[in-house]
Amino acid sequence: MDELTLVKSEYFGESECDIYQDENSDFFMTANQLCECLGEPRSTFDNRVSRNEYLREDLFSRSLKMRDHLGRMVDTRVFNEDGIYEITMLSSTEKAREFRAWIRQILKALRKNEYKLLPMTEYQRLIAESRLLNAQVRKAREYENLADLYRGTEYAKILDSYASEALAGARVLPLPRAERRTYSATEIGKQLGISANKVGILANRHKLKSDDYGMWVHDKAPHSAKQIQSFRYYEEIIPLLKELL
Repeated sequence: MDELTLVKSEYFGESECDIYQDENSDFFMTANQLCECLGEPRSTFDNRVSRNEYLREDLFSRSLKMRDHLGRMVDTRVFNEDGIYEITMLSSTEKAREFRAWIRQILKALRKNEYKLLPMTEYQRLIAESRLLNAQVRKAREYENLADLYRGTEYAKILDSYASEALAGARVLPLPRAERRTYSATEIGKQLGISANKVGILANRHKLKSDDYGMWVHDKAPHSAKQIQSFRYYEEIIPLLKELL
């Protein structure tokens, strides 16, 4: 069994349930999805398989290379029909009995050809496109949630651009262009002979941290990996700070 073909994709509650078939017309499910359908932590599922070594035998399951949701080939354990029933019998969750009855009806219907299936190449294409779109939406939403934390800053514009690219596959919103050179408080302080802290104090006191004199950016903290907001100054602030000094 070197290759499986996806023949049906259903939902057991909110859990995705893909059913594969091999060249001998045997049905299989991945360990990941079985675990979700049983409603238990993956560690519990794996411990059960470890305690019952016979579940790893070919009579119940196999390990093979399959593509994950990122398109990578990874080692995946798949359970055949006997393995599916066996692992659900060993589970103590309330969902296990319900799932066992549900999956039995699905597999029976597949064997009797009671399900009207799309041609497999078309079916797999639609499933792949659906999952890709879902992944794109999730990624774009993550960028937008981050952007909402920094509205009014240059960093938010960058995140909005990344979100558009994740969703559309192309950068609909261009990245903001830095048309003017900016300086850190340290760089401004060196030119004026004062500390970076003094630059910040003057800018805050006189409300100079505005679009006229610079912009807010997302930056790395000096002595840690923490992300912080910092103000980058335009050159126009230098003569103003000289007057204030």
